Amino acid sequence: MANPTAAIVSRSLRLLERKERTVSEIRKYFSARGEDPEAIEDAVSRLSQMGLLDDSRYAQRYIDGPARHKGYGRARIYRELLARGVDGDLVQEALEECHDKEAEFELLVKAGRRKWEELVRSGVPEEKVCARLYAHLGRRGFSQRGIMRFIEELGELPGGDRRD
Repeated sequence: MANPTAAIVSRSLRLLERKERTVSEIRKYFSARGEDPEAIEDAVSRLSQMGLLDDSRYAQRYIDGPARHKGYGRARIYRELLARGVDGDLVQEALEECHDKEAEFELLVKAGRRKWEELVRSGVPEEKVCARLYAHLGRRGFSQRGIMRFIEELGELPGGDRRD
């Protein structure tokens, strides 16, 4: 009879070739396929020892890559990583290490300016622009304080000419 742990490790390697995964994603994948829980844990342990499964590294790469590219704020990054099964403490550590507040404000300004211009071009009534802008940036995970700072400074930014 074949070793179930070795089979899971082998199949995990094929999954990890395509993209990096979290420990939780690997567990869920094999659990959904009815694999033995003990064999799954043994395989996860081996993959972690080999450095192929590392939730801390996953969180850092997610913050520096997709989250930055998509323009997500801290709250959205936190939610996204928790949804992928990364421990909340690891997410906090990665955010402290990789995501500084000024860089986040620059992302907020970029996303906010783009949305503001879209709202103005589409003819959204003046009284609704700030509310929609606030909601949009909130969904992207930016802090209330940062959003309010941006909206207050909008008229002062180059080309800001805010409609109030």
